[in-house]
Amino acid sequence: MEIDYFICPICRMHKRIEKKLKGRIRFEFDLDNEPIIVIREGGKGYKDPFKIVKKLTIEQAKQDPKYKDIIDNFTQHIENLYNKLKKGG
Repeated sequence: MEIDYFICPICRMHKRIEKKLKGRIRFEFDLDNEPIIVIREGGKGYKDPFKIVKKLTIEQAKQDPKYKDIIDNFTQHIENLYNKLKKGG
């Protein structure tokens, strides 16, 4: 028995392709409103999990010098991926 997987070139997660038919592989992302950076604090174990204290959208993260390197690296990765898919090289 063979099972086909899609390996996300961004997050490296494996998704079974058959589940795509059930809507489980999605590429939608609200680029204007969904966070790309999540800040958590606390967390001492199972009964005291980390709590989200702040969320940053792409635009907010781009404006924060703390996240400049990761946003730049991510941007380059996406450009490389796009070029590979679009141009084949």
